[in-house]
Amino acid sequence: MSSVDKKCQWCQSHDFLKKCQQCRLVYYCNRECQVSDWKDGHNVICSKLPKAIKNALDKVHSFHLSNYTTQDVGSFLVTEAQAHRGEILEEKRAQELCYDAMEMKKGSAKKLNKILQALNCFPLSTEAWGMIGQFYLWEIHSPPTKECSEAAVKAFDTAILCARKLNPTWSEDRRKALTNDVEHRPYFRSLRGRAHALKWSGKIIDAIIQGKKLILLQQRGGAGMGIPLCGWYLESGNTEGVSNLLRKFGTYNTSFAYHDVLLQFLLWRRDDAVEFDVDKALYTALKHNPYVPDIVISDDSKQDSNDNGYCSVGSLSEAKTYVTDFGQLWMKHPELIEWLKEKKNEGGKVPTEFDLIRLLKSGVNFGMICTHSDLDG
Repeated sequence: MSSVDKKCQWCQSHDFLKKCQQCRLVYYCNRECQVSDWKDGHNVICSKLPKAIKNALDKVHSFHLSNYTTQDVGSFLVTEAQAHRGEILEEKRAQELCYDAMEMKKGSAKKLNKILQALNCFPLSTEAWGMIGQFYLWEIHSPPTKECSEAAVKAFDTAILCARKLNPTWSEDRRKALTNDVEHRPYFRSLRGRAHALKWSGKIIDAIIQGKKLILLQQRGGAGMGIPLCGWYLESGNTEGVSNLLRKFGTYNTSFAYHDVLLQFLLWRRDDAVEFDVDKALYTALKHNPYVPDIVISDDSKQDSNDNGYCSVGSLSEAKTYVTDFGQLWMKHPELIEWLKEKKNEGGKVPTEFDLIRLLKSGVNFGMICTHSDLDG
């Protein structure tokens, strides 16, 4: 994390910063800001959270099912382990507390306290450990610091350990897919979170390995991991990995479609594709969202994305979110930015009849408005 990215946790100043010597996760520019933030809730992150983690870890390592209450839940829409040993009531209660926490303000002490309440209720709660990982990763700093990312990796590792203690068939070397039933989602979320935390820790190869394992386990879907995984492949220069993912998922949304533009451009520069392949990918991407190229060309990487977690398909907010997440991939290739500028109609090439014929032959669906000045033509 560069010095320009560091800021006071309380007043957002970039000057005279010193790291909190207890948690070593946040920075302050003076004592007054540190005291104010402590009273506002940092005491939970700095003091209460480490103690709760230590206490819960002791119970994780000494876990025995006989210490908890179970009840029979049958064998439908449950995990293999639940069908065998029944539902753990403390785990169910912890999950309910986690659902309550999900509705609370991002990054708030109230939310973190609710998560710790769930952890105290059931120390092996995969959801609670996963939410601690998410808190470290996304809710203290944005973007996350290396220190927060490394703390998140540890929390996600514990979440995965707990899931596998409770479900012995979910071993590291498992290749059989799991369903996307509700009971599996906390485990999937932790695997996905771990991949992101590894990436932000600077371990992109480990992140890719984790992402591939998650996609293998998901019987349905997997696209949620496929989108960032595509980006990580592009960042590491692995065009074969991108090609394999796009064959699996297609280019059915904005992120996959613009990842394909990047892929085809890189292949073209290596003489493994022709410019028409890049054109075709761009036509498809523009159909999903026409705003992305203008934002990329403007190099406005600080544009605000949508904070409420929802972007309508094809909207400007969706384009801003895509560029916030993946704009740095485009910035690594200034020649691609120049190529995009040439494709703009203003001052650029006006499509010829041959261009339109190529489009029609390509099979890409597109809209066209024709105006005629020569009615005899």
